[in-house]
Amino acid sequence: MSSQFMEYNTAVFIGDILESQLKKQKERILECQKDKNCNTETYENQLDFCEKIEYAIKEMEKFKR
Repeated sequence: MSSQFMEYNTAVFIGDILESQLKKQKERILECQKDKNCNTETYENQLDFCEKIEYAIKEMEKFKR
């Protein structure tokens, strides 16, 4: 196997994990929006985390080309 092949497969694998994590975090954000007791800091932390995951997904896309 060439190293490019491994890099592509690794990027795909990591991208899949990040997509799964992003989906879970977005579900948590929706729960937080519905929960009147959810504090603002928790909500904002979830949003920030989603942004970081989305950035990482975009970076992984570069290795898939």
